[in-house]
Amino acid sequence: MLKNVIHTCGLILGFIGFIGAQTPSSPHQSGRFVENKGQVRDENYNSLPAVLYYSDAPNFNFYLRETGVSYQLTKKEPAKSNWSPYKPLEIAEEQTQAKIRVDLNFLNTSSE
Repeated sequence: MLKNVIHTCGLILGFIGFIGAQTPSSPHQSGRFVENKGQVRDENYNSLPAVLYYSDAPNFNFYLRETGVSYQLTKKEPAKSNWSPYKPLEIAEEQTQAKIRVDLNFLNTSSE
């Protein structure tokens, strides 16, 4: 079981490194795990202490939790244009984000 978990984490880490290598000027340290010391937060800015380590790359985040692993893919898309000759040019178009998150839970674990 542990061997399978290590193998799966290795595959995901390799994927993270591959994605980061595809982005020429990434500010992230792709392919590296960082210990969560309270900096990982949810969409409501609540701390997530169950996340032990995380790794991020452009459009891809990976989290090692106490009870499993999670990863999230993000795709940014420009909003549909409502161009009008009467609209000032300095108004920037908004972007939308599509997010997909997958949680994989280990068997026979608990968060207590």
